[in-house]
Amino acid sequence: MGIYKYMFNSGNQEEILNYCNETLRKLEEYDHANGTALQETLLSYYINGFNAGKTAEALRQLNEAVKNKDIKKYYLALVCGKMENGGRLEDFYEKDGSLNKAKIGGKTGKRIATVYSPVKTAEGYSLAEAELITGKSHQIRAHLASAGFPIIGDVKYGIKADNDRFRKTAGVKRQMLHAYRLRLGGLSGELAYLNGKEFRSDVPEDFKRAEKEIFGEIIRL
Repeated sequence: MGIYKYMFNSGNQEEILNYCNETLRKLEEYDHANGTALQETLLSYYINGFNAGKTAEALRQLNEAVKNKDIKKYYLALVCGKMENGGRLEDFYEKDGSLNKAKIGGKTGKRIATVYSPVKTAEGYSLAEAELITGKSHQIRAHLASAGFPIIGDVKYGIKADNDRFRKTAGVKRQMLHAYRLRLGGLSGELAYLNGKEFRSDVPEDFKRAEKEIFGEIIRL
């Protein structure tokens, strides 16, 4: 990918973060599941770029924090439906490889969990925050859809009429799901200073246009 070389050639922290965010955005437009996996890779590169993860022990701590789910990943989603309350979704999950589609709510498969909460609701749509407790391909998309809140622009799990509306009015050509916040924890030693720190990524322009179409404004968190 050339990311590692890029980061060590740049001494500008803002430039490094912007590069990571832009790389994530482009990949999310192609496949959200890949974007999820790349977040952890980019986080490692990001920390390395600040000379914080160059020792074996520092990298071990970082990998351990990811494994123990001490690094929290949060997403914003524009969904169909009036989301009045948040909650925790827990279900069995199976992936149909032939259709590249997840099945939620059966009696077999792997257990998954997603936490979600409403940020703002208007005109039968909602802006929601979702936290991945487990991390499976299409998890947030399929899980929210199974709860009655399909994501706008999602051709696999969404509602065609709503997708068509936002394609016409806001130029939406993909699912309105964005990885916007990482919160670090579970680190010690030379990485301890990173505990509690957050890295944020601004939502893309199409997401902002859809927000404005629904709420009449761009929501700032």
